[in-house]
Amino acid sequence: MTDKELFSILKESKLLCVEDDREGLEGLLFLMQTYFGEVEIASSAFEALECIEKGEVDVVLTDLRMPRMDGLSLVRAIRKEDENMPIVLMTGFNDRKVLAEAINLGVNGFLAKPIDRETLERVFKKIAKSLLVEKMLQEQEEYRLMQETMGVSKELHLLRNDYYYQTMDDAGKKMVNFIYAPLDRLSGDAYSMRKMANGNIFFLLVDGMGKGLSASLTSMMLTGYVNHRIDRMNRTGECSFKVLIEDALTFLRSILLPEEIVSLSFICIEGETPIMKYATFSMPAMLNLKIKNKKRVLQKIPSNNPPASCYTKDFKISQTDLEDTVKFLAYSDGLNENSTKEGGIYNDYLIEDFLSVLTRNEMKERFLERIGKQEDDVTMIQYIDVTSLTQRCESKRFRFTLERYEEEILPWYENFLYDNAIGSRTRTKASLVFTELILNAHEHGNLGIDALDKDRMIVRGEYDEYLETRTASSHKEIEVTLCRICFGERRYVTVAIEDEGEGFDTRLLRELFFKKSHRNNGRGVMISQKNTLGIYYNPAGNRVIYFLPIDER
Repeated sequence: MTDKELFSILKESKLLCVEDDREGLEGLLFLMQTYFGEVEIASSAFEALECIEKGEVDVVLTDLRMPRMDGLSLVRAIRKEDENMPIVLMTGFNDRKVLAEAINLGVNGFLAKPIDRETLERVFKKIAKSLLVEKMLQEQEEYRLMQETMGVSKELHLLRNDYYYQTMDDAGKKMVNFIYAPLDRLSGDAYSMRKMANGNIFFLLVDGMGKGLSASLTSMMLTGYVNHRIDRMNRTGECSFKVLIEDALTFLRSILLPEEIVSLSFICIEGETPIMKYATFSMPAMLNLKIKNKKRVLQKIPSNNPPASCYTKDFKISQTDLEDTVKFLAYSDGLNENSTKEGGIYNDYLIEDFLSVLTRNEMKERFLERIGKQEDDVTMIQYIDVTSLTQRCESKRFRFTLERYEEEILPWYENFLYDNAIGSRTRTKASLVFTELILNAHEHGNLGIDALDKDRMIVRGEYDEYLETRTASSHKEIEVTLCRICFGERRYVTVAIEDEGEGFDTRLLRELFFKKSHRNNGRGVMISQKNTLGIYYNPAGNRVIYFLPIDER
């Protein structure tokens, strides 16, 4: 760069000039303003530190000899907070010890008094180069972060989950949930959960071997392709599990390097029969828990294919009977191979935790309690069927009014929780959830009030009167069903709230939550998810079910 180009960098910078000699300050200030875009004056080291703490200082020029706190002490104080701030030290004498310490502290240049123009420009060129490098590094880091953020957004866009906050059946007994916890911004894991046009349910798990961009590209490209093929199959109605796997492997062969391998799980649950077909490629054994004649039977389902590579063409499809299944788990090896606090691996506890708790939230909590630190991407898909676990149930059907809710429905709900040994802390959170979801069912379900219209009326102060008028003219009802669930030694309560509205597409919640909207939209669902063991809507979107743990009072 030319001298002119270098000095133009200084014109974009702010200099803090620290000088206690007021007589020499005026000439120094005039000189500095010819090089820097902005110059700020500090008459002492203490004043200089206050200016630096406020920010927006790019370069410090300080005198060495000052009362109370000298220039070298100022440099030490600056270096404790900022190792890269360009600092120029002005000195009127030649002390080797002082100069040596200043050099060790990273002072970028020295100016002897009286200042000569040639030395000044040589020092300032060096400072300009330093600022240029810092600027380039900052821009490079900002660009990297932007690319990573866009990469994460692309990953979340490619992952498809048709069962986000949704039950698999109309009765609300079969549910599927997931844990997707990438270790880095670009994950080697990916998954997909899709509804097929023929009524089948398809799961995909991908674990790209290794770490970094290569593994992430493989996982995301394959997931995107599989979702594309499913979309096409659903449009034509020609849904074939075997053809889907063949096409996926053909695509995989075109993108894998010769040395790369990938772990995969292709899983299909048939809609009309309790049959699960699968082709798994070097994935950990899936876990399937059945209850037959009140006895637990744990089935381990090992991989039936070696890891996939650019040479993989043949594969095996197996099947298992899901009749009497109450819980099923498929996962990547980031779950079972993670180190624990005790020094082993989580696989030592996986089956114990799988058999001990029912919900995904509890499983995640157990995992996090046992590990010291997450070491790899973790992806888990869990299916539960509570049909055989459901015990005593109670129901109420009512037309919503605030008075009836407060005087009859809420006390009935709270009494049921108390009678079933729900502790006081859980009851408090559960009452908040119940109120939020009842109001959702009434306002957005039965009354069909659009969330954006609600926001606008709230801002204008019109909503309360509008809601009262709509409520008085509505004859639609809400039904609440409370059930007790028994799973081994664990007890739960499920709460189902159903309205007579048109429902909604629960996949909208995924977009809402991932984009972290600050509107009121989805507030009740977010509160419910945080304060329960899981929340699910039926496919129509007009019935919501959530789980509560039965604990000690």
